[in-house]
Amino acid sequence: NNHLLNVRKYQTEEKLAKVNEDRVKFLPVIGIGGSYQYNTNLPSITVEQGMFGTLPFSGVYFPLPPVDEIIEVGKHNVYNAGVTFYQPVSQIGKINAGVKLSKAEMQIALTEESKATFQIKQAVEKLYFGLLILTKQIEEADIKVELAKTKLHDVESAVAAGKTTESSIYGLSANAADEEQNLLKLKIQYDDYTADLIQLTGLDPAIALELKPIPADDFRADLATIDNSIIESGTKNNDLKMASLNKTKADYSIKASKFSYLPDLGILGGYTYQEGTEIYPRNNAYLGASLKWNLQDVLSNRTVQKQRTLIKKQAEENL
Repeated sequence: NNHLLNVRKYQTEEKLAKVNEDRVKFLPVIGIGGSYQYNTNLPSITVEQGMFGTLPFSGVYFPLPPVDEIIEVGKHNVYNAGVTFYQPVSQIGKINAGVKLSKAEMQIALTEESKATFQIKQAVEKLYFGLLILTKQIEEADIKVELAKTKLHDVESAVAAGKTTESSIYGLSANAADEEQNLLKLKIQYDDYTADLIQLTGLDPAIALELKPIPADDFRADLATIDNSIIESGTKNNDLKMASLNKTKADYSIKASKFSYLPDLGILGGYTYQEGTEIYPRNNAYLGASLKWNLQDVLSNRTVQKQRTLIKKQAEENL
């Protein structure tokens, strides 16, 4: 029912989905497509008369071809369909660093969820024991109010009997009022704690909380040993975990930026089918390699790497 804890859970699921998204980049990029085109004018090849010479026959020379020949290349309706794939090679290291970076982010989200869980548990325990303490204080204040009223009544009886003066009544009246005011403060504080506990746990505000006290013997038996050593803190403290994970995340981001200096080398291939253009084969399969190197990216990557180095130094200082 706690909104903060639900947010942390959704963040963890989001980071897990990001890890799976980055893993997909290891697979080849596969594209499937097709097209249709209607040509109003068809391309043609003109073979002029006599282009291939002449043919002698009975003293007469016949040109080859005898007349201009116009050969239309293609058809009005052109269909094209195919599938292509591209498998990155040189960027595998960068992709792997990106996956590890996403895993570090997921671990940070898990740690934040654990921290939120601990904070909610701690707050609930403080409110719970605070309410138990206030219950006893209210009981004590009730008794003090009754005692003050009893003392005031006795003095009033003594004044009526002429055994004491009226000045004694004023002091006891003020004391009774103080005790009633203290009781009212405790009850208001109890209502505040109850409202905080209901809001923190997401319970129905209309319900009436009835807290069950913990027997002292059971509490002492279940009390965990408090260990403040630095060794225990390094493995269990959520803030230290997140600081360490942020440093790890920065390391992977720097590693990924170093792979950006490499050219983009990959294997590509595909298959196409077309109908309507006669000069191209109807079925065609191909395989090759692609190499791209953007020099501008090489220059800009220096600033990116510097930024990530500074982020790492921040994480180290924070740790």
